[in-house]
Amino acid sequence: MTSLLKDIEDSDPFTVAYDAIWDLLESEKAVTDLVLLGNRWKYTDASLDPGKHNIQTADLPELALAPVSGGTTTFTSSSVSVTTNLILRGVSGDLRVDQVFFPLKWAVVKALAKFRADTPFEFINNIWITDFSDAIDGLEEHRGIRGWAMRVGITVEMWFNMDELRI
Repeated sequence: MTSLLKDIEDSDPFTVAYDAIWDLLESEKAVTDLVLLGNRWKYTDASLDPGKHNIQTADLPELALAPVSGGTTTFTSSSVSVTTNLILRGVSGDLRVDQVFFPLKWAVVKALAKFRADTPFEFINNIWITDFSDAIDGLEEHRGIRGWAMRVGITVEMWFNMDELRI
């Protein structure tokens, strides 16, 4: 029997799935062209707090991927299905939708669509976008600089063989 967990012995499947989403996002040239490396908040980096709280216009656009509540676990006699939810928050720093906001939103869709072809992890069954929320005002993400903000709900579904979990 092939182990679905063979590639993650030094980690956990949640961290691997989180990093896989970042890998997909950063494989999309438009994402890396629009959002500077220092403006991509990764909560698996060495920094205890990767975010910038006192920002200037050069700190935008930005992307942050964070776990959120929810998710399910379904057990059968031979397998377990686990879903986990994340939110990708993007802030454009620009009110013109055609300069950053729509190109970044499209780049996120294209990046996540690559999942089926590009993921090396067999235990990740699916990644899908569950929600888009867009706004100019009213989101705390703006922090004093007007522009469009988006929140993209992402669900990751993982499957494991029950025998692997008993080891």
